[in-house]
Amino acid sequence: MRARLWEEFLSVARALGLSCAGRSDGQWRQVVWREGSQTEDADRVELLRWAEERDETVRVRAGELFDLEE
Repeated sequence: MRARLWEEFLSVARALGLSCAGRSDGQWRQVVWREGSQTEDADRVELLRWAEERDETVRVRAGELFDLEE
């Protein structure tokens, strides 16, 4: 089930033109970015909406956007 959920997350992220990397130790911790431009709050909102609609998720939290180059 986790593999399917992860693939669905990646599909949503890719559809938004996003890339991501991170780890999972019982919790997903991901950094999400867009190559060549900035990720926008609308991207964050869309990923949160997707996660919150999943029956498999218990709690969803996303930090504020920040520039990885800083």
